[in-house]
Order: sequence, then C-alpha cells, then structure tokens
Amino acid sequence: MRLNGIVAASGKFTAIAPSVTINAVTNFNQDRATFNATVNPNGATTSVKFQYSTNGSSWTDGSTITGLTGGSQSVYSNQTSLSVGTFYYVRAVGTNSAGSTTSGNTTFTTWSLQTLDKTSGTFTFYVPTITPTGGSTITPTIYYVMMFGGGGGGSDGGGGGGSYYQVSSLTVGGNGGVYVQVGGGGLNTGAGGTSYLHGWNGGSLSTGNLTVAGGGGGVFSVDGRTGYSGNGNPGGISRFSNDKNGTRYGSGGGGGAGGWGNDGYADGNVGYGGSGGAAVTLSQGGVSRTGGAGGGGTGSHGWGSTPSSSYGTGGSGYNVYGGAGMVYFRYYAASALA
Repeated sequence: MRLNGIVAASGKFTAIAPSVTINAVTNFNQDRATFNATVNPNGATTSVKFQYSTNGSSWTDGSTITGLTGGSQSVYSNQTSLSVGTFYYVRAVGTNSAGSTTSGNTTFTTWSLQTLDKTSGTFTFYVPTITPTGGSTITPTIYYVMMFGGGGGGSDGGGGGGSYYQVSSLTVGGNGGVYVQVGGGGLNTGAGGTSYLHGWNGGSLSTGNLTVAGGGGGVFSVDGRTGYSGNGNPGGISRFSNDKNGTRYGSGGGGGAGGWGNDGYADGNVGYGGSGGAAVTLSQGGVSRTGGAGGGGTGSHGWGSTPSSSYGTGGSGYNVYGGAGMVYFRYYAASALA
C-alpha cells in the first residue's frame, strides 16, 4: 500500500505537491523568533522555505529546510534580525518535483522596550528570557539605568541629598530575577533610605549588586557640618551672631550630590540659612532625571534655599522629610511587567 503520491495506470509512482501547514510562532523576543510548520512530502524529496512580511503581501525569504522525505513531520527555523515591536505575518512554501504549496498565514509581534520608573517601595520581578528551539538561553539586558538614594531629613540644618548611579546597560544573568528598592526620605535628623538594584532568586547583574546611599540628616551644629549627601559632599557651616536682641544663627545647607552645601551666616540680628548643595541631572536614552539636591538650612528669620530636584532631595527646615529616591530602567518584553 502506498501512503503518499499516486500510482498511475502504468504502475509507475507519480509524486504530488507537498502538503504544508504553518504553525504558531514560538520563542520570540525583540529581534528573533522560531518559525514552525508541518509538512508532508507526498512521495518526493521536498524543501520548505519560510517567509515573513509586515503587510501580508511583500514577503521576505527566511531559511529553507531541504531534503525532506517520508511522511508528515514538523520543521522549524530560528529567524534573526527582526525589527523591534513589529507585527509580522509568517507562512511556509513547500516544493518538490510535482510543484509548490503555500500555507496560510500566522502572525506575531516582536517585543518592544518597556519602562520601569519607580519612586517608592520594593518589589521583585523577572526580566523575560527566551530559549530558541535547539539553542541556548539568551540572557536579557536592562537599559538606561538611573538611580537616586533618598534625601536626608531636615532639622535646623538642611538634609543631604541622595547619591546617584547611572549606566547604559546591564546584563541580567541566571534566571532573570531582579530586586528593586527605592529608599524613602529621612525625617528630621534621619538619613534617607538606600536604593537597590540587584539579582533576585538566582538572578544576577553583570556588575554585581547596585546600591545608592541616601542623604544624611540635617543636624544643627555650631561651626560644624550639618548635612551630607549620599556621595559624601559636606553640608554648610552654621554661624551665630549675638546682639542686644539675643543670639541669631544661620544654619548650613545640606550637601548635594552635585556639590557642597553653603554656609549659613548671621548679619546683626538676622540669621540666614545656607543653600543646599547642587543636584545632579542624569540622562539615558533620551530621558533625564534630576535629583540629589541638599536641603537649605534654617535661619532665625527664614530658611535657606533648596536647589530644584525631583528625587532624593534633602529636607529643608525643621522636622521635614527628605524626598524619596528613584530607580529607572528599560527592558524588552511583550508588555510592562511592573
């Protein structure tokens, strides 16, 4: 009994064109995918060519599998160099000596860049990985990393701003687990919280665990440093003046990630708080974040100024919270994970 082809009246075997069915695309990420099909050669040595298209009409040839014989069987091809975040059609064309058969279409969409932009709390998640059919696991990457620690709390002296870290990319090894923590701002004389970014539950980062310190508390002192930023910039000095109206003081501003805090000063019966140290602006992938400014110190007739800062700012004034830090990065996935 013949299972494939046709037996003619002369008794000779005559091949027929192959049968081809396209199957779902698997294992895809931002620039590659596994194309799958089922083919029956129908009695003649057969080749199968995969094709893909962004519009369903203009087709690009992918890989060709040759030398297929026997009965119905599954074939696949790992296609690379695809475009990020793109909708594709895929089909398969089977050819043997009797002719060609084109399958129907299947569709899929490659991954696009997703954004994590976190300003408080902690959480864990997995950056997606793929393992191509017949290949090895591809380790994922996170991009455009920017981090600030929390700002120190203000007292009479300004609180220090949080320090910072940035890098264009980090490879996430292991199973892709990532732990994220964003430090909150300190209260009164308390230090700001520390921000973390590191591997979790078997995951790892290419540069090890990343830690960004929070700013120091804004403690009032006499001719002493009053606040420190996470990266060690000192705060300004507090100054006193005595006159018939009593003692006046000006407290030093907290140190910022971008520079020292200014000294406070007293002029006659008026005290002036020193301005907080400068902030730092980070830029990655066309996005900017500013943070790490020191809080201004208090004076007997007002507070010192605090530089503009969105994240990790030191507290300015008595019993004032510093600002929370932040963690930002991007990663490839089908949709946002957190």
